[in-house]
Amino acid sequence: MPHDWDDPAHWWNAACRTLQSRTGTVVVLHDIENASVKNFLNLLDGLEKLGVDIVQSFPEEVVLICDGEPMSLKPGHVARRI
Repeated sequence: MPHDWDDPAHWWNAACRTLQSRTGTVVVLHDIENASVKNFLNLLDGLEKLGVDIVQSFPEEVVLICDGEPMSLKPGHVARRI
């Protein structure tokens, strides 16, 4: 996470630096007032300059639930009805 809530004006720089040094990174942004939205286009421009591909799929290890079934959730994190 690029800490978009901590530094609303410059979070996208942190995101681009992280993505430049790692492959297969999932970016998490927060849809809160005065955070990611104002500089989202800066992020997209930065990613384009870096040649980063944006995909709409996630690695299996970050998908917790799919079609109502636990995927990478640990059994102790799943609530059970009694």
